[in-house]
Amino acid sequence: MAVCVRETTATSRREMAAHVIDVMREQLGETLSLDDLARQAFLSPYHFHRVFRATAGVPPGRFLAALRMERAKTLLLTTDLRVTDICLEVGYRSLGTFTTHFRDLVGVAPSRFRRLAGALGDVPIASLAVGQPAAPADALRVAVTAADRFRGTVFVGTFPTPLPQGRPLECAIDLLPASLQVRRRAAFALATAFAAGSSIRDALLVPSGDVRVGSLPISPSARPHELTLRTLGEIDPPVVLALPLLAAAAQKPQLAAA
Repeated sequence: MAVCVRETTATSRREMAAHVIDVMREQLGETLSLDDLARQAFLSPYHFHRVFRATAGVPPGRFLAALRMERAKTLLLTTDLRVTDICLEVGYRSLGTFTTHFRDLVGVAPSRFRRLAGALGDVPIASLAVGQPAAPADALRVAVTAADRFRGTVFVGTFPTPLPQGRPLECAIDLLPASLQVRRRAAFALATAFAAGSSIRDALLVPSGDVRVGSLPISPSARPHELTLRTLGEIDPPVVLALPLLAAAAQKPQLAAA
């Protein structure tokens, strides 16, 4: 059953979450426990975890991991630092844990991410919308637009849970406004759009304010959907899943193998 929250309470919770997220960004390289973050909010760890998740949409640990992966992606693309050094730079003490989290959230291991970005970085993302495979017989149509008439290339990936992790079950690509088709199944669709003229590298480095996002649950019995994309807010987790890179690697295996 939905819980009604007064607007003053909701505003206070958003301000709390924004403050804690600022602390996360400022201290990415440090060890931050749930207790540390809860103290910033003047709440017990249990209450903080519950309120933060309800406000930001993901648990605080998952949000922190996303911020760290966002920073790690930038360092992999813009520096020659070793993966081990980047691991330490973004607050991990175990290379194995860092690699696992990176693969889970970004979709590919750090070293392969760097190699693929080097091979495919100049590919225009709009070119990935050309020659998409035929829709399956049980396809569900999703009409995608952006509230501010944003124009660009939209990627819709489907996942078994509301939190996208790893490679999607499928990925559909088109130019906005788009009419995409995905398989009818119990899943969740995440849509991310990047500005017209972007390359793969641009999409991997794009500031969160320059993307548009949206999500929706789908089911075997679902009817056609309309999905309106929006900008990311200050308490939204960053988009770290590298859907454009994964799609390019699948479509252009000869370049990905270089």
